[in-house]
Amino acid sequence: MERKQFRHEIKRTYPHWSIRVAMKFKPRLQIVSLQKLCLDTETDHTSSLNKGNRHLLTMTLKFTKCQSVLITGASRGLGLQMVKDLARSTERPKTIIATVRNPAAAQDLHNIAKSCKGVYIVQLDVVSQSSIDSALQAVSSILGSDGLNCLINNAAINLSTDLKTVTPDAMMKTFESNTVAPLFVTKVNWGAGAAFKSYAYRTSKAALNMTTRCLATDLESEGILCMALHPGWVRTDMGGPHADLSPEESISSLLSVITDLTENNHGGFLDYSGNNLQW
Repeated sequence: MERKQFRHEIKRTYPHWSIRVAMKFKPRLQIVSLQKLCLDTETDHTSSLNKGNRHLLTMTLKFTKCQSVLITGASRGLGLQMVKDLARSTERPKTIIATVRNPAAAQDLHNIAKSCKGVYIVQLDVVSQSSIDSALQAVSSILGSDGLNCLINNAAINLSTDLKTVTPDAMMKTFESNTVAPLFVTKVNWGAGAAFKSYAYRTSKAALNMTTRCLATDLESEGILCMALHPGWVRTDMGGPHADLSPEESISSLLSVITDLTENNHGGFLDYSGNNLQW
């Protein structure tokens, strides 16, 4: 399936999800990470967008060209429903691999596997590298030389916390499951020839952006201004000798921007020249 069409169809079917799709053509592989948005009904106005207008979009599944699909976190919720829909579709993939942390407790999955051919249950704890390695061997024995066509990173956790109750441990466990795990589950399937650098740094900064937005919401009533500043590409040990700006240029500009901040910049993202940046 062509990339733009695939992304469009998924977003139409699941409007509350932001979907990242990567594709590898030899052998063909699709990697989908489901980002289920957590909406605060008291403070997040986007939660009202679909009130009174909720409906399901029924679409035809066309997975016949996709011979195999692996879904993580398939014991319940969205993952389980995905397995159900794929297994019962007339145009389904030949092989559906559903991974769960505890197969013995996944009775609904076992019922599907008994009634629908080509459905396999594999034990996988996405935050355990040894479990990932074992699952890779199990998947390889199922698929043989054909390889995997589509990986859907669905497994995730949501430890409910607010500004008063959040702890470093809750943050780290959530990041490990929701951010680090999809990277390493994907890596064992598709890692050769990778050239993108700074995964840890870039994803940490993206998380910092959302942290800033959350703090801006929580602290606005107390008159505390929260915003993010981009210092530019600077010639430091981290930035390297070929960066655009000297430390003196960057910091001089940043301090000037900070002194000119107003309430209009609350929750915003500016660069070292004071220009607005898109989140």
